[in-house]
Amino acid sequence: MATLNELNEATPAALELLHPLSHWRLSHALDLYSSPLGSGLATQAWARRELQLLDQPARYGRRQVELAEDGYRAWVEPQDLLG
Repeated sequence: MATLNELNEATPAALELLHPLSHWRLSHALDLYSSPLGSGLATQAWARRELQLLDQPARYGRRQVELAEDGYRAWVEPQDLLG
């Protein structure tokens, strides 16, 4: 699950809040994928790391994100942000 940094720190992620360029702080570890499709796991982002959503929501599928600390880009399952 993630919380939205631009609102109250305790605001939980919701699909309607997953806007491009919004910033999120992870409350638990999150799998990041190497592509928008497929099973290729790129890395895992640890709890308390911050990320930014980069792209428009896809009808189905992953969203591209960038980790704030190092600029690493990968894809995330939107449902994984919801916990």
